[in-house]
Amino acid sequence: MKNFVNLLAIFVSSVITSMGLGGGSFYILYLTFFTDTEQFTAQGYNLLIFLPCAVISVIVYAGKKIISFKYIWPIVLGGIAGVIVGYTALSHISSAIVRKMFAAFLLLSGIFSLIKSVKKE
Repeated sequence: MKNFVNLLAIFVSSVITSMGLGGGSFYILYLTFFTDTEQFTAQGYNLLIFLPCAVISVIVYAGKKIISFKYIWPIVLGGIAGVIVGYTALSHISSAIVRKMFAAFLLLSGIFSLIKSVKKE
């Protein structure tokens, strides 16, 4: 049963990720709350799920002309720089602090999404 629940969490996370809705957040929450996985480890597993989702989603979105490769180099270079800075910072921060930062990020994201959706109505 445990393996089924893990696979279900990966599936749900992948569906949400492919829609561009932050499925990684779902999977990290699942791992940290229900499997007692450490925050850093959960983030690493999330990246493993994100890779195939990202590749397939980019192919599908590009095929539907939803994204353009016109800005690929600034995005790639910015992403590489962000990874270097983020990983360097992460190596100097405790898992407890990272967990609080993640919670604050989710909370702020939710608040901004709610505000934006209310303004549109």
